[in-house]
Amino acid sequence: MGDLASKDIDNESAGFATSGAIFDISVAYKLGKGPFGITAMLRGQANPMDAQAFVDGIANQNSGIYWTVESEGWSAGGWMLGGFGSFSISPKASFEPRAMIGFVNAVSPNITITGSANGSSIWVKQGNASAFTFSYLLGAGFQFDLGQKFYLLTNLDYLGSNPEFSNIDITASDGSRSKRTGIKALAASILRLAEKAKIALSLHEI
Repeated sequence: MGDLASKDIDNESAGFATSGAIFDISVAYKLGKGPFGITAMLRGQANPMDAQAFVDGIANQNSGIYWTVESEGWSAGGWMLGGFGSFSISPKASFEPRAMIGFVNAVSPNITITGSANGSSIWVKQGNASAFTFSYLLGAGFQFDLGQKFYLLTNLDYLGSNPEFSNIDITASDGSRSKRTGIKALAASILRLAEKAKIALSLHEI
């Protein structure tokens, strides 16, 4: 999953996503008697966010404050069109590579981070945002003929996309409000506001 799965708090593109669920509906039509055809797919994907890893990363750079994070997950859905091949490797099995292009709508998670110390707390909230982007898919799999018009399908796919989230709304308990652009807001902006929270709580202690 690339940067989406990164747990490195110093990586400004880190998404802290974990493995999730994928649902797709595919249709395929063979062109004549040859091995090639066209295919279309509707696809949905959901990946939870690893809130604990996010907390640990913030705590390592902002000690002295107890941090908690509440978050939703990443999600994406879209459609794709392309071509495939079907190459027989035995009377009951075939190898089927495919390549597709299309568009995906990705949604970033709502995140609330709370810092507590000395009986006081401060919070920062990042709203979700959506981004519509070009995507491509490269995959391959096997089809096994089980008889009685039943088939077993296996696939291994790589989906590539680069959503750029804009106007991500960030609010804080001190009344500040801002909007940021880009997936970097997921980690970088929270860290900056977390440092602000650390200073505020330290001043409250004084």
